[in-house]
Amino acid sequence: MTRWFLFSSVKNTYTEERKYKTMMKIDRAYADWKEGGIKLWDIELRHIAFKIWYMNRLLHNNYNNNNNTLQEWYMEQLSRKKAHTSTLNDMCRHWGVFRVKFYQNHPKINELPDCIRNDNDEPLKLKEIYELMIKDRHPTPRRTLMKANQSQSSNKRS
Repeated sequence: MTRWFLFSSVKNTYTEERKYKTMMKIDRAYADWKEGGIKLWDIELRHIAFKIWYMNRLLHNNYNNNNNTLQEWYMEQLSRKKAHTSTLNDMCRHWGVFRVKFYQNHPKINELPDCIRNDNDEPLKLKEIYELMIKDRHPTPRRTLMKANQSQSSNKRS
């Protein structure tokens, strides 16, 4: 849907069946400004990062005995090793995949650990989680290729 919104004409209406062609590579669109991108958000990835962040905060609050009623209910399900809601299952699954990929030495969720922390010994922020994930999914576009492509297009104009 992002591709349709950014790159198709106003007259078109979005349909899932149709493939929309982007004018720039999606990796470049998601790249930082400093790397030649436009820092577009990957909405799906941001959604997953939020679930990971929420699960991490839940573990942090539990570790500090600072849960609200919903969080206590979630932690009770986790302590029994049986999640009743698809939301909690999703958060646990995504947090587990993130832990294995980026923080392998951190205890598993079923051990009810404290949260994953950053270098300043603070719970990971949503921004930090998203940045790790976006760099992993959409690597930085190679500047040498970009410069070569730019010079080819300028040669064609001459």
